[in-house]
Amino acid sequence: MIVRIIFIPFLLIRYKFKLNYKINFFDYPDGMFLSNHQSLIDPPIVGIFTPKTLHFLAKKPLFKNFIFGKILKIVGAIPINRRIFDTKIMNRIVQILEYNHSVLVFPEGTRSKSNKLLKGKGGVGYLIDKSDNPSLTPVRLYNTRKAEKSLFSFKRPEVKVIFGRPFCINKNYNWGEKNSEKYRKISAHVMTVIGDLS
Repeated sequence: MIVRIIFIPFLLIRYKFKLNYKINFFDYPDGMFLSNHQSLIDPPIVGIFTPKTLHFLAKKPLFKNFIFGKILKIVGAIPINRRIFDTKIMNRIVQILEYNHSVLVFPEGTRSKSNKLLKGKGGVGYLIDKSDNPSLTPVRLYNTRKAEKSLFSFKRPEVKVIFGRPFCINKNYNWGEKNSEKYRKISAHVMTVIGDLS
């Protein structure tokens, strides 16, 4: 709640938002919110326009700054080492989902330099496979990279945010014989769903 009070006025002053919800705002269930990734302001933008409190992953170096690190912890960020597959952190996310809380995940694993989507990493496939069939809400962000660069300018760029219809993954489908293949294919499917949002 405190985070929303701080971020909502600031972001609404700085940017012009165009929001598109495919279902009623308050009907979005707890689960995984899966979004493309362009900038550092993506987590608060997705967070303030959902009815849920979202946990999200952030790379460990961002926590080294004392003040910024404290802010990240307050807003529900979980530090992760992107250089390795951190099973401990992944299982912590699975546990959060099992407690019927919500998690924001960026399947691409890094920021895109444009509105073009990158390939999804296998990590999101792992989370979906290990979780108890969580609700998956696709989110498409447009223009947040440009918006981040204009953060302290007099410009008010438009940011478009689309929240799609929640869906689930059919785990009985043959996603592949090996786990690594299964995780990649699930992640690729998620990115296709995100890419179809318009």
